[in-house]
Amino acid sequence: MLLMVMLLAVLLTALGWYVARDIFAPCVAGPGIWVAIIAMYYVVPNDFFPICHDFPLSLSLWLVGFVVASMWAAWKTPLSTSAQREPNRMVLRVYVAITLTAVPLMSFMLLWKAFTEEPETMFRYLRVMAVGFDDNIQPPNFGPLVYATGLAYVTLLFVVLYFKNKWVIGLVVFMNFLTAFVTMAKISFLTVLFTLMYLGYRRGIFKLKHMVYALCIFLILCFFMQVAREGDSGEQVGIASSLSLYTTSAMVCFDYYAVPDSAINFGEHVLRFFYAIGHPLGLCAEPVNVLSEFVYVPDMANTYTILYPFYIDFGNVGVFIFSLFYGAFYGFLYKKSQSGNKMLMIIYTIFFVLLMLEFFAELVFSNLSMTIQYVIFAILPFIIGKERNDIAILK
Repeated sequence: MLLMVMLLAVLLTALGWYVARDIFAPCVAGPGIWVAIIAMYYVVPNDFFPICHDFPLSLSLWLVGFVVASMWAAWKTPLSTSAQREPNRMVLRVYVAITLTAVPLMSFMLLWKAFTEEPETMFRYLRVMAVGFDDNIQPPNFGPLVYATGLAYVTLLFVVLYFKNKWVIGLVVFMNFLTAFVTMAKISFLTVLFTLMYLGYRRGIFKLKHMVYALCIFLILCFFMQVAREGDSGEQVGIASSLSLYTTSAMVCFDYYAVPDSAINFGEHVLRFFYAIGHPLGLCAEPVNVLSEFVYVPDMANTYTILYPFYIDFGNVGVFIFSLFYGAFYGFLYKKSQSGNKMLMIIYTIFFVLLMLEFFAELVFSNLSMTIQYVIFAILPFIIGKERNDIAILK
């Protein structure tokens, strides 16, 4: 059954390419990433349970709804003809200054705590601090610096598009990779890589072969990070098992552990952001945990693909409805970003990267507070900036 879904994804990708002629269009990238992930499930050796339950049907509904809605929205959306705005240079320099100051400080605090508390397995300690599974292992209180992580990522988008100074670009890129390293999060590494690949391709800096090289480097990093995170557990980690764990295990987790319409409260996973706001005010129930439970497939994993929150809140009906919403939103944003408007290009980049990570988890609704931070940080320099048709490049 999963092979049939892969064939469907191939056909939808081909259809998207015929319509858009752009690998970064949502109607191409959306189903295309699933072609790659399902192929890896069959090609990369693994000991996972066979996928034979509801996942193939759910993914089919998602792919069809997403591709159709994205193509329809892109077709109906006119290109933007309004005057472009230049981002305020002072704001961008403040962004860079905060990034180059706050990220090293936060990283040092995390590394120092991990080293002093558990020097033998400090990398495992770093990961536990990041995910928060152990109440006895908590990160330092960063106060307002906690927003520096989101700001550092948005700053990366601006420096790639607007800065010519290679030292500034290199330092900001390094700060984003440093953030990923101290949290031991492969998804953070992928976020930075996908961002650099997309913007570099748009600016003519990278070609498709460079993207392949970057992904190969990432896969090697995955292996060494997994070895470091295992600490002194004595478990042997292979490249194939590490690769399959972080690319295809989420499908198996969904297939065996996701229960449709199992949410206790209405839309508690999709609408978690509003539960988080309303609960302290006594308006609603406590929000669910952002991080999902670890399950055995038979390896331990805790990601369930983008389908999970929609499926457990509203079943396959919810999967299909939200696929239409997602597709329409991405199709609209993609078409608007094609006008050359840099603000819209930056916003599309943010959401495009989240789309490329949909085989891990749903990252827009479930982490809506961070998504809002990204958007606010992205549009603020343009709001303060001036309207003009020629976009200046910073030194």
